[in-house]
Amino acid sequence: MWESIKTFFDTMGNALAPFAYGMAFAFLLCPLYNVLNKKLNKILSSFICLLAMLAICALFALLLIPQVVDSVSELISKAPELAASLDAFTEGVLGRNPNIGEIVSKYYSGVEAAFNDWFEDSFIPNISNYLSAFSSGLISVVLVFKNCAIGLIVMVYFLNMKDVTKCRAIKMVYGLLPLDRANLFIEDCRYTYQVFNDFLIGKIIDSAIIGLLTFIVTYLLQIPYAALVSIIVGVTNIIPFFGPFIGAIPCALLILVVSPVKCLIFIAAIFIIQQLDGNIIGPKILGQKVGVSSFWVLFSILFFGGLFGFVGMIIAVPVFAVIYRIVKRHIYKKLSARDLSTDTEDYIRLEKIDEETKEYIRKNGKDTTGDMER
Repeated sequence: MWESIKTFFDTMGNALAPFAYGMAFAFLLCPLYNVLNKKLNKILSSFICLLAMLAICALFALLLIPQVVDSVSELISKAPELAASLDAFTEGVLGRNPNIGEIVSKYYSGVEAAFNDWFEDSFIPNISNYLSAFSSGLISVVLVFKNCAIGLIVMVYFLNMKDVTKCRAIKMVYGLLPLDRANLFIEDCRYTYQVFNDFLIGKIIDSAIIGLLTFIVTYLLQIPYAALVSIIVGVTNIIPFFGPFIGAIPCALLILVVSPVKCLIFIAAIFIIQQLDGNIIGPKILGQKVGVSSFWVLFSILFFGGLFGFVGMIIAVPVFAVIYRIVKRHIYKKLSARDLSTDTEDYIRLEKIDEETKEYIRKNGKDTTGDMER
C-alpha cells in the first residue's frame, strides 16, 4: 500500500515538476516584473524577465562548466605526479620508522584482500546495477534541464496571469469557507508569501555577496579554482546553518590535491567570511523577520532536508516559520479562551494552575506571576 502511495506521489511530482520550476522562477522574478510592468506592458515585462533568467543561467554555465572541465583535466594530468609524490612520502616515512612500516604493511594486506574480495564478489556481479544507476542519474539530469526549459515557458504564463489567478483564488476561498476562516486563511497566505519573499530573496542576495566576496579573496590569495570555489560556496550558502560546510568541504579537498598550504589558507579565509556573513552581512539583509530560534532552524533543516533533499533544506526555515506561527496562534487562542496567560515566563517552574482561582502555583509554593512579564 505504502509503495503504491509513494509511486503515485512520485508520478505526480514528476508530472508537475515543470510547473513547480515555473512557479519558482516566477516567484524569484516577480519583483523585477512588478517594477517593469509599471512602465511597460505585460508582454515586454515578461520577455525581459525571460531574458534575465536565461542570462543568469548562461552566466552560471559559462563560469561553472569551463572551471569543472579545467579542474578535472588538471587532476587527471597531475594524477601520476601526485601518486609518485605520495609513494615517495610513504617510503620515506616507513623507511625511517620500521615499526610503523610493519603495522602499515599488515593492515595494507588486509585492506587489499578485502578490496579484492569486494571487487570479485560484489562489484563484478552487480556491475549491471551500477550501470543502470548511472544511466538513471544521467536521465535525471536530462529531465532537470527539460523541466527547467519548460519551466521558463510556464514562468511567462504565471507572471502574466498572476493577478487574475490571485483574484480567482481569493474568490474561491471566500466561496468555500466561512467569512472568519476565509479572512484568517487569506491572512496566513499573505504572511506565507511575505516570509518566503523576505527569506529567499534576502538569502539569494546574501549568497551572491558571499560568492563575490569569496572570489575576490581567493583570487587575491591565488587559491586554485577561485571561480569554481566561489560559485560552490555562493550556491550552498543559500542553505542556512549547514550551507557553508556543505560548500567548503569539497572545495577544500579539491584545493588540497593541488596545494595543502593553499587549502589551509582557504579554510581560514572561509571561516572569516562566514563569521562576517553570520554576524554582519546576513543579519543586515535578512534581519529577524523569520522569527524562528536557532534550535528550530536546525530542526527544520534536518527534517525537511531528510524529506525533500536539497530543495527541502532551502525552504525548511520559511516553511517551518509559517507552521510555527499557525500552531502558536491556535495555542494562544485556546489559552485565551480558557482565561490563561499566553506569556511563556508565566509557566516557568509551574507545578499546576488552580482550577477555581486560576492561580499559578510554582514548585516553591509561591505565586510569582505578578513579578513576571505577561
